[in-house]
Amino acid sequence: MSIRSKFRVVSLCIVVIMLVVVAVGNLVASAEITKKVHNNLNLVADLQLERVKDVLDRNFERLEQVSARRPLQENLVLFVEDSVEDSRDKVNAILRDAKQAVETFAEVAIISEDGLVLGSSNLDNIDANYKEKRFFKERNKPGGVIAGERGVSFEVDSENRLIVVLSKPFKVEGSEVLGLIVIFSEGGSLTATVDHGNDMKSLTTVLVKEEGENGMGILTPPEVVEGAGTVGSAEVLLPMVQAAKGKEGFEPNAIDYRGVPVLAVTRYIPNLRLGFVAKLDRAEAFLGLRRIRNIWFLVLLLGLAALEVAFLIIQRSMLKPIQRLAETATKISEGDLSQRVTVDRSDEIGELARDFNQMTQRLVDANAGLELKVKERTEELERSNADLAQFAYIASHDLREPLRMVTCYVQMLEMRYKDQLDEDAQKFIGFAVDGSNRMRELIDDVLEFSRVGTRARELVEVDTVEVLSAVKMNLKIAIEEADAEVRCGELPHVAGDSVQLIQLCQNLIANAIKFRGERTPRVEVKAELQEDGRWRFSVSDNGIGIEENYRQRIFQIFQRLHGRDEYEGTGIGLAVCKKIVERHNGKIEVESVLGEGSTFIFDLPASHEGKEPAKDEREEQQGASVPTIP
Repeated sequence: MSIRSKFRVVSLCIVVIMLVVVAVGNLVASAEITKKVHNNLNLVADLQLERVKDVLDRNFERLEQVSARRPLQENLVLFVEDSVEDSRDKVNAILRDAKQAVETFAEVAIISEDGLVLGSSNLDNIDANYKEKRFFKERNKPGGVIAGERGVSFEVDSENRLIVVLSKPFKVEGSEVLGLIVIFSEGGSLTATVDHGNDMKSLTTVLVKEEGENGMGILTPPEVVEGAGTVGSAEVLLPMVQAAKGKEGFEPNAIDYRGVPVLAVTRYIPNLRLGFVAKLDRAEAFLGLRRIRNIWFLVLLLGLAALEVAFLIIQRSMLKPIQRLAETATKISEGDLSQRVTVDRSDEIGELARDFNQMTQRLVDANAGLELKVKERTEELERSNADLAQFAYIASHDLREPLRMVTCYVQMLEMRYKDQLDEDAQKFIGFAVDGSNRMRELIDDVLEFSRVGTRARELVEVDTVEVLSAVKMNLKIAIEEADAEVRCGELPHVAGDSVQLIQLCQNLIANAIKFRGERTPRVEVKAELQEDGRWRFSVSDNGIGIEENYRQRIFQIFQRLHGRDEYEGTGIGLAVCKKIVERHNGKIEVESVLGEGSTFIFDLPASHEGKEPAKDEREEQQGASVPTIP
């Protein structure tokens, strides 16, 4: 991975870490804010409920005080029992005084058990029938207010104002219940939200009351009453619906009548059958968190911009010089030692570039010295090889004459004095003749081995089928005598020296016939094209095989695995084969199973890979063949 990629990965990791930190911080802060709002809403609900109970309790105390006035009781008895109109006026006057004493009272009235108004602070309502009023129905419905208990009812007037109706049985000491004393008061004191100690503009407390099986009446505050009114139990009003049905709890993801997400606490007052909701808009609750989150994202964007600027600076000041240095090193590794790094800075990278240039120059100097040494040693090696080849030829050529003379005279000695020599002398002469013949064979083989490189011709297109045909013709007598079978598959055209290829195949097939063992020789030649474009040849036989320890030794010059009394030869044939194959830029090897046969494998080029001209100037000296003595 490149430095640039690593820097990008590090930048991405930093961004991911920052995002994770922001996300985790947002979750933690959100949970903490939710918890804090929950506690605040609980506190508001508790304070508001205490206020409702306190207001109702004070009004009931006032109701008790009014109903306990003796003049009211006496005059009401006189009116009910004796129908004294003057007593009724006095009752109305007392009730009017009670209404005026409390600013929030809208009306104070006494009604009969049938709902008829017996007396009222509002003279227009005298003799009116309140039987259809909500408070009267609620007191008298099954499961309503038990006789003798206080009753509380809530109504909303035509102006969407909350009216609280407090009722209580009106008793006169020593008499039966004469009816109900009722106070109609404005519910303004119940609509105001208590001081919660925080500047939460959307904080709202709502009083609700269940109406019927599926209905719900919203009592306060007026804006909620105006916005929602009497509604059904839809999911969008979930907190108020729960409160009206008597369910208490905390809803962190509720939706109110406006369709706005809120956090809400619901409570229920069983004895009043009132539901209570304290709610706060989520937008306001999490306003601070959103601001912090926006700041975080701004910081993240700035951080990304800073990372990008830092990357551009690093790329310009570090990565590009390093990249140029790497490109220069690549060109130098490919052999172009003229490349240099431009040095235009004085920091560590500039120092590195200067050191690199110095190292390259030292490499150039060392390479020049090495090339000179290689050239000198190559020339020296060529001279040495030429001298060795010349020496081998001269030595073999010069040795032929005295050897031929020795052989000639020994043969003449054998012919002229054969009858005069005893049996031992004749045996010794035979040994001398045999030794001189073997010496001649060795000299011929050495000369042949030296000529593989010195008398080689240039590589041309050669048909290996014709090569095998020539080999079969040369070995015809040996093949017929051994009753051998030489088979070959489809053979290709290769780039090579036809004379040397004939010599190569002839040596291998001749060895297969010679080392045949007791079975009839079977030799098979195959060729297969390799992926590198060269032909892989194999020459397989069913002969005696070769032990594994000797499979490399047999390709060395004068190496024999058998005595001369078993198999004839000088041990130079496979060494010649190896030299021919190597001259064709290939290699030869053998696979063998002792007693079952051997397979010699070598490769040849499929196309012309180069030329190796013959050493014409040496052929002038080495071209003449040495005649043998018959």
